[in-house]
Amino acid sequence: MFQLMSSEFNPPKRDLSVAVHPAVADRWENILKSGLDAAAVATFVQKYPPAENCTFMGVPKLNPEIEAAFTEALKGRDARLSKLQGNLGAALAAIGKGLSLCLQEGEGIHFPLPLIECLSDAGRLIADCHYQHSMARRFIATSNINKSSRATLTKAPIGDWLFGDALSERVKAAKVLERASNDLKVQKVTSTQFRSKGPSSLNSKGLSRLPDNSRRGRPNFSFRRDRQPQPMLSGTKKHPVLQQRQRWQNKSRHYR
Repeated sequence: MFQLMSSEFNPPKRDLSVAVHPAVADRWENILKSGLDAAAVATFVQKYPPAENCTFMGVPKLNPEIEAAFTEALKGRDARLSKLQGNLGAALAAIGKGLSLCLQEGEGIHFPLPLIECLSDAGRLIADCHYQHSMARRFIATSNINKSSRATLTKAPIGDWLFGDALSERVKAAKVLERASNDLKVQKVTSTQFRSKGPSSLNSKGLSRLPDNSRRGRPNFSFRRDRQPQPMLSGTKKHPVLQQRQRWQNKSRHYR
């Protein structure tokens, strides 16, 4: 712990490549710390336009259908990303120009393969950064669009337009296809379709409670002294239980 707190603690070493020329290191270090002057950036962007056989180096234009739904905040974010993407396109064009000079034939000059490899790797990395900026712009542009339309917009590859060519036609075709598929789907029958309009006479008062059959046919053995026997009609025979009850009552009167 004390070693970590001491001033002699050394941070972990990073993987570093071979040192570049001192003049290159000085110029790039100043730019990495303070940035490049805006006028210099504009000069470089104008100096290295997209190649005529690779126009995708430029900034993809925003489709008018999408731009019409933009808020001011979204327009500002897209403008900042577009500016950075333009700088990446100019850098890619500059590397492509240098790499093309190395690959020219018939000049009697042979450039070393490591030089060509370095330029090629740098160009591929910058091209991927250019693509990632396009995807970030797409994400911002579709942030306030419903999910079904978003899939239609992002399906087309990126080209001169951010969301591809013929966007209006593709959106219309997607809506027609969605409408046709909905018509072909089996309509689910809801439970409300079977409800009668008027009250039902059968269930209006609910089901009557059925008598408890658990005690049906069983005699009642709750004997109460204050309960007088009911008079019986002549010619009828008492139940054996009632006869036994009568005998108990007579005995109780006899011992009082």
